[in-house]
Amino acid sequence: MRTLHVAAMPFPTQQGTQALVHTMLCALAETGHDSHLLCYGHGAFERETPYTVHRLRGWARGSLRSGPSPEKLVQDALLVPALRRLTARLEPEIVVAHHVEAALATLLARVHPVLFVAHTSLSAELRSYFPTSVSGLFDVAGRSLDRALCRGAERVVAVSPLLARQLMADSQVDVSPLQIPWPLPIVGERSLERGPARRALGLGDEDEVVLYAGNLDGYQGLRSLALGLSYLAQQRPGLRWLVATQSAPRELQTLLHGLGLTERVRVSPLASESDRRQVHAAADLAVVPRGSSGGLPIKLLDALGRGVPVVAVRRALAGLPFHEVCTAIADDDANAWQRALQQHFQACRGAAGAEAQRSYLRQTHASEHFVADFLRHAAACHVA
Repeated sequence: MRTLHVAAMPFPTQQGTQALVHTMLCALAETGHDSHLLCYGHGAFERETPYTVHRLRGWARGSLRSGPSPEKLVQDALLVPALRRLTARLEPEIVVAHHVEAALATLLARVHPVLFVAHTSLSAELRSYFPTSVSGLFDVAGRSLDRALCRGAERVVAVSPLLARQLMADSQVDVSPLQIPWPLPIVGERSLERGPARRALGLGDEDEVVLYAGNLDGYQGLRSLALGLSYLAQQRPGLRWLVATQSAPRELQTLLHGLGLTERVRVSPLASESDRRQVHAAADLAVVPRGSSGGLPIKLLDALGRGVPVVAVRRALAGLPFHEVCTAIADDDANAWQRALQQHFQACRGAAGAEAQRSYLRQTHASEHFVADFLRHAAACHVA
């Protein structure tokens, strides 16, 4: 099957949505499908892929961050004629729109049939990019756009059961959860990698290291986590917060203001696989906050695959059975963060837990499950 995937984003980058799109395309290409991707003209690095990448012309550079911007609006507009031309040339059996901007481009380009793969809900996320004084307006706008995009596609799937339920309620369109693939990364013996990784990051052997790996946008819900860490820091002098991110330093400074955590924080880049391997090797556990519901935090899958213990808010589980292999806590509760992290450091988990995490990924997020599910939904587009 020839498929044309559309992703209105820089590609590739180390961000979660981009990593998931790459994983999906690899799974299809490696099972013999002719997979193509149309994306922005720039990315964070070069990568050889088993699928074909088509880029917007004339945009070799640009921001890698998520969220609305004038630059993104221009590129989104250019995506529409580029999509028309590429569809006419490739004649794909199906066009796959990843995320809302791509779904809007397929609607404006009038290409068919379209499988809309929703990665988040605008009604839940859009407000986080704007001042609270106008957030209500963006809730309404986001819900209206979600509804229009779901109704404009032949079929809609979502990256999590929670997001599927949310979009179905808002749009009154049938939305199914899509089985998500996630490959197991190559990991070394953590006990051997831990020391060198910590020394490289300026961490001590006896430090208690909590890892957050991701962007610092408002929808991540980092404020309650930071507050919980500030409580815990008063009791545990060796506590260190390792923040691995590509976000601007000022965003972290704003988050930390007034919490007394500045001296406890270590910041590391997250621009390559070696960066990811290093920060996970250095960590005692990974944390996954989430301020908006629906989307699937890829940082959770990444930490599980690397055998790092995980504490996550319930909202971040997105309706999937992650509670079997991580500690789930109440949403937006600084005291819950403090208690869960304290309990972890008082009773550390061993290698058996790490193997359970990787076994869960092998069984639940195998590529073959995704390919079979994707092909079923793609076939349904032709009879919609």
